[in-house]
Amino acid sequence: MKLSTEVGWFWVFDKACVITPKPVSLHRNQRGQLYCECDMAMKYPDGWGFYALNGIVMKPVHVLTPANQLKPETVLNEHNIDQRRELLRKIAKERMAGHGKVIEKNDRYKPIDMAGLFKDIGLFRGIGYAPYLLMKNPSLENTYHLE
Repeated sequence: MKLSTEVGWFWVFDKACVITPKPVSLHRNQRGQLYCECDMAMKYPDGWGFYALNGIVMKPVHVLTPANQLKPETVLNEHNIDQRRELLRKIAKERMAGHGKVIEKNDRYKPIDMAGLFKDIGLFRGIGYAPYLLMKNPSLENTYHLE
């Protein structure tokens, strides 16, 4: 990571070579993963770059929208499991779970009926029961999944 802040990168192929300038900004979390909650995690001089939370490349809207303005539907509609996990971290599992009805409680997991969130979402309109499982990730500390 230190090297990436000092020089550009290059990849040599049989008939081509790709060379990048060094980034103008590079943001990381305490574990050294690409991370920025308000801008691109890595940005190049021409304006190209990408957004990332905890090393996961994210859509710009997911990073640039403040946590209190992100809708729970945004999390549920995200197909990429890593991006969904980072969205859940961002908006807080308590806020997300608060939109559902707890079916049962357990130390490691909590089944929740999230049907209330789907009442006005196009193709899901009229769903009467939408079971989701809020569970603690056994291998990532302080990380939860809502599946």
